[in-house]
Amino acid sequence: MNKRDGIYKNPVSKTNPNRTILRKHLLIFMTRSILIVRSKVKYPILIILLILFTFCKEQASNKKTENNTEYLLVSAKPYINIRKQPNQNSEKIGKIEYGKIVSVIEKSTISETIDSKTGFWVKVNHNGTTGWVFDAFLAKSINYFDLFKAIVKTVPSPNKDYTLVIKSKEEGNEKCDENFNVHSCIFAVFKGAKQVSEPIDEIYPNVWETNTSILASSNYNDGDYQEIEFFRLRAENNFKKESLLAYTTFLHSNEPTHIAPQHYIDGFDKLEIVCKDEDCIYFLTPIDSKMILIEKIVSDKRIKIHEIEDKINYNLIADPDRILFKDSSKLYTIRFHDNAPIELLK
Repeated sequence: MNKRDGIYKNPVSKTNPNRTILRKHLLIFMTRSILIVRSKVKYPILIILLILFTFCKEQASNKKTENNTEYLLVSAKPYINIRKQPNQNSEKIGKIEYGKIVSVIEKSTISETIDSKTGFWVKVNHNGTTGWVFDAFLAKSINYFDLFKAIVKTVPSPNKDYTLVIKSKEEGNEKCDENFNVHSCIFAVFKGAKQVSEPIDEIYPNVWETNTSILASSNYNDGDYQEIEFFRLRAENNFKKESLLAYTTFLHSNEPTHIAPQHYIDGFDKLEIVCKDEDCIYFLTPIDSKMILIEKIVSDKRIKIHEIEDKINYNLIADPDRILFKDSSKLYTIRFHDNAPIELLK
């Protein structure tokens, strides 16, 4: 299953062509052809073509019958019953929980109405159990967000029009944690009881910036490597994830967990990289040096765009929308595409 949308498509056959039947048809075809030629029929070629057409039609029919297996998901909560026979009063032989996959191998020809839903009884296989279920409670797709039950918290927007619902995916012993384990988090936006966004996972919704805008981020840190990415989700864009700035930090290590970019493989105590899409600015602290070099890569070459004399006076601020850093008491920004990338703000 694609875990973001929970959709299964393109039914796949699990049967193989019956080679014994195919050989039998070929033998019959050859025998008939020989008899036609020997009997000197007036139009032997026409009759041979007719037999060949009939043979091909039979094979197409056989193939259509074999390729009838499809996969569906249980759309009824919390489960549906598997029954021994295709009727509501038949013996129950099992249960299938919401969101689970079943393979449909046979379908009844008479429709029924159960709980105001009209459908057909279908024979299914699930985890080795074969029986009948009512297909009005099956679907080709379901809401992936419903598969997760553990709600971490809910956060209304400032004007209460929308509500963030944050859940934990609970993979093994891991649970969603705002500070330490956002990769186990999943959330969606609701307007009243209606879900108005796709489920979004592996990032955390930090704050409602406005009544219709959410600022979110992901954070990974293993000691000598850290990565922070910022995202914005807006109502006018159906709360789809929009990438903002990404911050990556490498610390010098004899056994690094991550490899720095090729232009900076070694020779640094600390390397900070700020990127917007494919454009990046590099903040380099050389080994045994007090200075900070600010560079960019142009035509595969390192180009210095600014220098800070003493790293004690330097601070890079993780802002979602723009690069900000301090040099002593002065605050600067860097524009990715500007020929004069340093701008004094105050």
